[in-house]
Amino acid sequence: MLFAVLAIAATFLPKAMASGFDASAATNLAVYWGQGADQGRLSQVCQQASNDIIALAFLHIFPDQGAGGYPGTNFGNACGPGYFTTPNGTESQLLSGCADIAQDIALCQSLGKKILLSIGGATPPTSMINDDTSAVKFADFVWGAFGPKRHDWTGPRPFGDAAVDGFDFDIEHNGPGGYAAMITRLRRLYQTDLSKRYYISGAPQCVIPDAQLSDAIKRSWFDFIFVQWYNTESCSARAYINGANRQIFDDWVQVVETSFNPNAKIFIGLPADSTTAVWNPTFYLNPTEVATVVNDFRTKHPRQFGGVMLWEARASDLNPVNGKSFAAACKAILMDQGTQAATLNERDSTETQPASTLPNDPSTNHPPVNNPASTYPSGKRSDGYLYDYSRRARFIKVRRNSPRQ
Repeated sequence: MLFAVLAIAATFLPKAMASGFDASAATNLAVYWGQGADQGRLSQVCQQASNDIIALAFLHIFPDQGAGGYPGTNFGNACGPGYFTTPNGTESQLLSGCADIAQDIALCQSLGKKILLSIGGATPPTSMINDDTSAVKFADFVWGAFGPKRHDWTGPRPFGDAAVDGFDFDIEHNGPGGYAAMITRLRRLYQTDLSKRYYISGAPQCVIPDAQLSDAIKRSWFDFIFVQWYNTESCSARAYINGANRQIFDDWVQVVETSFNPNAKIFIGLPADSTTAVWNPTFYLNPTEVATVVNDFRTKHPRQFGGVMLWEARASDLNPVNGKSFAAACKAILMDQGTQAATLNERDSTETQPASTLPNDPSTNHPPVNNPASTYPSGKRSDGYLYDYSRRARFIKVRRNSPRQ
């Protein structure tokens, strides 16, 4: 079986058969980028044809805890020094030197990739929404700062004219407060720009109910659920492979089927290697094991299965399978429908996503859209360090790397 899986990763899929992003498909590969040691540019990740959804990690400081009332961001070595200043003159923790990311987002989107800004990470002291009023203001801020450029927005634009394709919620601490309200507000804001479709994803732990996101999943509209089937041994993919907890996929399907969007796609979240991406090496699955869980899940639950999520891009590149990234091996497994073993050519990343319209938005009871740029109080700046927020896997304080790759 291992030989067969490795053969998948050694084969190239003809260009005409390449499968790019399709929100309704079961072949999407999502990967986080922004916290890998000595990582390359975002454009390098997007030029790998295996990667369909890239989540930028992280917006890790929330406005209620942020300097000057702004949120704060950290993308490892990808941004230069400098932070935005609030209208009252306070230096925030929102990075202002991210021109490379801005440039790369445009390239990624031209290749059909979907770019999500991931909110959260492993930062308990700085990731809390005080109440639903704060949640709405938070949504207004990230939409103005990272959504489509608008004439009525006078606040910061960290990525310039570039706009992300939606937001990911990797919430790991401090309970469920505010997230349903924030996501509902974002859904309302999405309706103000019908030029393209915007998405919401969440990355709950595998434990049911997830202490942070279960309420939001139940009460607000998610498109993708990136379940972290690692970190927690009892419900991990490793436990499934070992013959324990064989109902873990069924349990999450039931969660989604009773949620606000019963058609949300569930992704199998896995670490991309056994060393840098996860604190317990046993949580890592080799390609043979990945094929087992993928085939079991999509065979039993074809309507709910969406693909694979990996933490994270740099770890994937450092864990090659037959000379290609671990992500490429996983994409090959997703592309194998039992009739042909094949994989994508990593140098052929030309697929595009046709324009699509928004689905009927289920969220209607919201205050009017306004400009929240002046609604946040003052505070003080960050300590000048970078953190490796590897989603409960590791939490390491490190000095800033070179701002450019």
